[in-house]
Amino acid sequence: MRVAIVAPNYAPVVGGVETVVTHVARHLVALGCEVEVWTHRPRGLAAREDLDGVAVRRFVTTPSARYPLSPSLWRHTIHHARGYDVVHAHSYHSTAALGLALRRVPAPVVVTTHYHGVGHTPAAQAMHRGYRPFGARLLAHATRVVAVSAAEEALLRKDFPSIADRTAVVANGVDTDRLAAAQPWQDEPPTLLVAGRLEPYKRVDRIIAAFGRLPSVGQLVVVGDGPDRGRLERLAGPNVRFLGRVGDDDLARWLLTARGVVSLSAHEAFGLVAAEGVAAGARAVLSDIPAHREVATMLDAAATVVDAGDLDAVRAALADALAAPNEGARAVRSWRDVAADYLAVYERAVSR
Repeated sequence: MRVAIVAPNYAPVVGGVETVVTHVARHLVALGCEVEVWTHRPRGLAAREDLDGVAVRRFVTTPSARYPLSPSLWRHTIHHARGYDVVHAHSYHSTAALGLALRRVPAPVVVTTHYHGVGHTPAAQAMHRGYRPFGARLLAHATRVVAVSAAEEALLRKDFPSIADRTAVVANGVDTDRLAAAQPWQDEPPTLLVAGRLEPYKRVDRIIAAFGRLPSVGQLVVVGDGPDRGRLERLAGPNVRFLGRVGDDDLARWLLTARGVVSLSAHEAFGLVAAEGVAAGARAVLSDIPAHREVATMLDAAATVVDAGDLDAVRAALADALAAPNEGARAVRSWRDVAADYLAVYERAVSR
């Protein structure tokens, strides 16, 4: 099967959506698919390259790092979709797939939305409202609309009732092969790990505040970068380490080192870092939002859901995670499983 994937970015760019797209594309190739990714071109990356059997084509964008626009990507999508069995677009909140909203293409379209339903800043909220007609057209043109959790699917059906008979859930996975090949860092104190883009809605400041109420028995390691990093560093005490962006191999080592992984995010479509941490043997401490409650159920006793506004409850959950040793690898859903599920979605879209 020939599959074109339209996404805001691709490896080596890091991020939640990028992680999903990169792993799914690689494993689709392993399943025998011919995969080409059409995406934005950050400065310094080649316009065309082959990465692990995936053909990647990158298109220039307007200068904005937060809200890039790429008419050349939209035109390419419209004009070349007919050469593929399926066109798979990722992220409702990105303009990368706008070509599929502007015009119907002569190929089945699958859209994985990674949908939060809101913008995360006042400016983003205003843009989200303005973008809504285009997002609605994107979903209207889709043969299948995929959510990464039942919570996200319910939100999509509420906001876009007309797609209710075309939705499916394909939960995210974990890079189990990388975790199996990694080793924890040696001689580290008991560690709590935060990983992801540093945005205000991620509420890392509350993690720092709750951690500051603990006795000095460990460290809080923050992996990732973003616009909120400077403020967070000013709030942090001496046992909080900011590592910035790290490679996948180093992140795997931190996951294996950590006793707990923490996310108090206000909005998520899934809880990917929580699943990765639990797969590596850590406990997960998660904010009480629908996607996290669902992931906590999937992860069984290895995850705790707390009210992010109750610092005493967060502190207690962090203390419990620090007190328990990393238990070693647990069996979880892999990206190989995810790719197989997407291939089944493609086959249904083609037959429809």
